[in-house]
Amino acid sequence: MIRPRSPLNRTGPGAAPSDPALWHQNHLWPTMGTLRSPDGPFAGCKPGGHRPKERPWAERYDDR
Repeated sequence: MIRPRSPLNRTGPGAAPSDPALWHQNHLWPTMGTLRSPDGPFAGCKPGGHRPKERPWAERYDDR
């Protein structure tokens, strides 16, 4: 359960007036910066097509 004054509740009805701005500052912009960085996961995405990009390494998961 998310408590009314929890940092995870920055945009809900119980949020303080500055909470949405803090959410943008502390969560959204750093996340978007990482996703859109030149070496980020969307580096190959361009309008009208995609550039080839090396697939990231992923550890194998065995569901046994």
